[in-house]
Amino acid sequence: MTFPNSTRCRLLIFALLLAGCGKKGADTAAADDKAPAAKAADPPLNPNQVQLSENQVKAINLKLGRFTTHDVSNVVKATGTLSLPPQRRARVSAYQGGIIRTLPVTEGQPVREGQVLAELENPDFVQLQQDYLTQRNQFTFLETDYNRQKALLAEQVGVAKNVQQTAANYNAARATLRSQERQLATLGVALGPLRAGRIVSRLPVKSPLAGRLRYQPGLALGGAVTPADPLFEVLDTRRLFVELQVFEQDFGKVRVGQAVHVTFPSLPGLPATEATVSYIDPAFNAATKTVKVRAVIDDNRNEQLLPGLFVNAVIDVDAATAPAAVATVPDAAIVPEGESSYIYTLVKTRREDTGTEYIYEKHEVRTGAAAKGFTAVTPVDKLPANAQVVVSGAYYLQAQQGKGSGEETDD
Repeated sequence: MTFPNSTRCRLLIFALLLAGCGKKGADTAAADDKAPAAKAADPPLNPNQVQLSENQVKAINLKLGRFTTHDVSNVVKATGTLSLPPQRRARVSAYQGGIIRTLPVTEGQPVREGQVLAELENPDFVQLQQDYLTQRNQFTFLETDYNRQKALLAEQVGVAKNVQQTAANYNAARATLRSQERQLATLGVALGPLRAGRIVSRLPVKSPLAGRLRYQPGLALGGAVTPADPLFEVLDTRRLFVELQVFEQDFGKVRVGQAVHVTFPSLPGLPATEATVSYIDPAFNAATKTVKVRAVIDDNRNEQLLPGLFVNAVIDVDAATAPAAVATVPDAAIVPEGESSYIYTLVKTRREDTGTEYIYEKHEVRTGAAAKGFTAVTPVDKLPANAQVVVSGAYYLQAQQGKGSGEETDD
């Protein structure tokens, strides 16, 4: 069969196109044969597991630790309050009444022992100094006369009666002068400048100890005060008492000198402060069934602990009565759930394209004695001794696990 030239050209082009399509299909099939197999899906988490990304772990500052051993049963627990030793508290009054003319201190500032807190003005104060100078001149005259009479008597030209009278006057003047000097010294007057004739018109009120200053009610410039009126209170809180109430069944274990670990519910971020038992009250409180035990905090860090704060305390009893050490975890590692307690451990790490993924598993534990921030635990199911326990962030894991359970339920 014969085709026209134009038709022959069209057939040739169509044949070439068919050949090209067949080759492309064959190449595509070959490429498909060489493609890698799809990645197998990760096994699903069991109900006790929770998965966190690397960013989540960093965001909550999750920390891992190991089981440790502590003696947590050889302790006595008690509660109480902080108080200030009486030697560390001073109520400051004026020795003599007057009008407040200066107040160079502000409430709350630290003051030194002997620092001037206020100055009072009183005409009687000036008169007291004048009386002292008059008495001192009188004493000088009587002292000279007494020495002269003694010399005359020694030369047998004097009269014994005159010597005796002069001696009596001299001794009386000396006693009066010494009394005035002590009175002026108590008021804060420097005797050296006064003997040189420098009379001061204002009476200083000085701090009897170093500490923090508190104003007393009614304090004001120009106010009139009497010796009975307290002007300031100075508190030295660098050393504090811990007043504890120990129950009847425990106080027999407590001894002077034992270590006490004190924590403060109102300051949850503050680590335990160390104290030492210093006193055990010999009287038993029948109403509360407790005995008063006092411990001493010798170093109040930055004076941030204040008298009156409520405290929890753990007293270390004698080592001879201590049981064997037991496995413990930090208190923060334990999360309650109903009537049970749980901890979390790291069980697996996955490398993903988006970063590292961490899988944690919840384990039920039986809790025992607790002290010094640690609690004795016994896992219900045996765990490796080197298990990595979540010691910070366990509550977040519990919340994430509950959230996941809630989402599954909704589905």
